[in-house]
Amino acid sequence: ARSVEELALALASAVDARLGRVAEQYRATAKLLYVVSRVVRTLFSLGLCEPEDRDEEDDEGEGEEGEGTGMGDGALADGAKDVSKEITNEEQLLGTKEEDDLGRED
Repeated sequence: ARSVEELALALASAVDARLGRVAEQYRATAKLLYVVSRVVRTLFSLGLCEPEDRDEEDDEGEGEEGEGTGMGDGALADGAKDVSKEITNEEQLLGTKEEDDLGRED
């Protein structure tokens, strides 16, 4: 009976020590991941991987909307049917948006 008790204590001690080492490794890995992600984010925000010969005229159009991006703007796609005259109230438009949102949640 005494040897079973000693064996159980030795096993519990070994499991406790191993669990402590695993927890320490996990903490170190998580901290390394945090530090590396911060460094990468900082490098990208400072312009890492941007082409050196970037023209200034490319910067002029940033942040502006392109043509044909708003509702009712632009030409119809090939084979598309113009149904804008058939819409009688705003709920018809909102109904399709809600259906799309529900479809994404599934």
